[in-house]
Amino acid sequence: MKEIWRILVAMVLFIAVLILPALVHKLSYIPHFEVKSVRLVNDYGIPSFRISFNTSDYPIYFYLLTPEGERIDFLDVIGPMANPDNAIDLHLIPCCNYTNIIGPKKYVIKAYYENKELWSSVFEVKGAKANLKIADVEFNASSELFLRRITLEIKNEGDVSLRLEDLKLYLDYSCEPFAISPSTPAHDDILSVPLGNSSRVNIHPSSFISSKHLDEEHRIVVMLPRIAEASYIIKPLKPELRIRSMGVRQSPEGLYVDNITLTILNTWNYPINIRWLELYVNGKPASYWIPSATMINPGEERNLTLYISSMRTQLPVMVSAKLGGVEVFYLYKG
Repeated sequence: MKEIWRILVAMVLFIAVLILPALVHKLSYIPHFEVKSVRLVNDYGIPSFRISFNTSDYPIYFYLLTPEGERIDFLDVIGPMANPDNAIDLHLIPCCNYTNIIGPKKYVIKAYYENKELWSSVFEVKGAKANLKIADVEFNASSELFLRRITLEIKNEGDVSLRLEDLKLYLDYSCEPFAISPSTPAHDDILSVPLGNSSRVNIHPSSFISSKHLDEEHRIVVMLPRIAEASYIIKPLKPELRIRSMGVRQSPEGLYVDNITLTILNTWNYPINIRWLELYVNGKPASYWIPSATMINPGEERNLTLYISSMRTQLPVMVSAKLGGVEVFYLYKG
């Protein structure tokens, strides 16, 4: 019996001699690991830390954390990367959660081999910053003044990619819907402006200003909340307007105003639709039609004859014409 115990003890000691060094080595083993660089990049529209590293062994576990230890992103690297820098990307925001980073913010990056921490460092991101300009505005002067297109110039002055999903449009403090399209040939994601780059985009609103309110100043504001904004002022419509003559007709039923001839000089920055003009005869609204084109371009002067529909009145005849913020009068005594 003692002989059996001696054999068992010998076997245990033999196994311990074989296994213990390997176990000690495994428990104390740390691969050679170094981080070559960490930089901010735009990974398919998502702001990310790109970490280039060397290691003598795998797997390596990378964590991106808040200073409080909350996990933002994680990557398990089981072998050398296919790219020449042996680099991986950790996203600063969850994938497909396209929001801007409002900084400054601090982040912690950690690297592990199994459960052993190999490397840790803190990085500060200044966040999104932009120079936003309204480069051009296009209107359509139909029944109302329709806002067709706003061209924006956006320069990314921050240290992360800039997202445009949060872009807002206000017309006189009312938030307006719009579509967005590239103004010039763009990269795949028109809603992202990479670090140090500029972008030119068009926004297409579904907005208009009533012709009844063109005598007022109006304000367009485009903004990226908490980052940048740009404004554009639409000045009141104040053309040069003059009534040159009036055509009247006497009939057994009474006196009729047949037509009004006037001159309009468009001193505005946008086209004027003559249909916006309001005409009154002795204080009563008068309906009219014109045989010629109804649009007057900026800087253009037009002599027009407005034909009035069956407007019976009496002497003296006071005609008034109102267009935007200008109203003129013409008195006919017969």
